[in-house]
Amino acid sequence: MVLLYKIINSFWKKRTLTEKILIIGLLGFSLYALYQGTQKAYYKYKYINSQIKRIESLQTRIDTLELRSEREIENMSKSVKRSRKSSNATNNKRIEDEKTIDNKPVSDNELNDFLSKYN
Repeated sequence: MVLLYKIINSFWKKRTLTEKILIIGLLGFSLYALYQGTQKAYYKYKYINSQIKRIESLQTRIDTLELRSEREIENMSKSVKRSRKSSNATNNKRIEDEKTIDNKPVSDNELNDFLSKYN
């Protein structure tokens, strides 16, 4: 430590006033540049971390929406299957009723009597 102090002191005493001013200015500028570089790196680090958190939250949101849409698609397919079954049952019943009606002989008098009952 003492040796380093002696080396710096002898170096400093041998310099002229202009050299001393330039050395101090260069040292000050170097420290300022180091400070600015460190500050920029720190803010870039903070910005990247905030963007990573944002991306993670958006990815979570996307996953949630995908799960919700899959559930809705499953529910819709179940509804479609149910409605197809009921539609098929209704069509089958209609076809049976049409066959029954076509096979029964109904006279015009019977039909008029039936209609007059409900009018």
